[in-house]
Amino acid sequence: MNNDIVVSKMEDIRNELRSRMSPVHITIDGIICDLILPEGYYQGEIRDKLRHGKGTMYYYDGNICKGCWANGLANGEVELINKDGKIIYKGNMINGLANGEGVMANIRSLQYYEGEFKNSLYHGYGKLFNSEHELLYEGEWEEGIQCGHGTSYVKGKRSYEGEWEHGMPNGQGTSYNENGDILYCGKWKDGVTMDIENRINKASKEYKQ
Repeated sequence: MNNDIVVSKMEDIRNELRSRMSPVHITIDGIICDLILPEGYYQGEIRDKLRHGKGTMYYYDGNICKGCWANGLANGEVELINKDGKIIYKGNMINGLANGEGVMANIRSLQYYEGEFKNSLYHGYGKLFNSEHELLYEGEWEEGIQCGHGTSYVKGKRSYEGEWEHGMPNGQGTSYNENGDILYCGKWKDGVTMDIENRINKASKEYKQ
């Protein structure tokens, strides 16, 4: 092999190694890390002074993100853990946002979602559970809202199955009582049955009780 080619290849290898290596940094708390950023510090693989490869980001607010990184952003399988040590997201990310399959917990509502994501919003097929692991909704979502075909549940029992839009029953659908008996089957508009006679009869029965 030509010496010039060998020298050129060796130089390329050296440059590649240099790009992967990083100087050691020490935080004000004396923690050794690979990068110090405005939002926290990072321990792991880097490339061109960016988070790249496997590593863990420790944020100053107490949150931790560990997993795969590319070009400075979370890309691939990651875990996002809050300051209390609870996993609030586990799944795939693209450019720092939940995309693809994952599980996300809502600390405020004490609910969690398992399914497909798009830009950190429920999007596609997924299931919503409460803190007791009871199923609340199973079906299609669009940008964080129930849209398409889905089924809602109350205390683990099916309450409505059919079409959704804007997070409410819209279109053809069926509601059920706690025993699984059909209460209404027909068209819905913004969560209300479109069968006026059915609604009047129901209201009359409730009044008599």
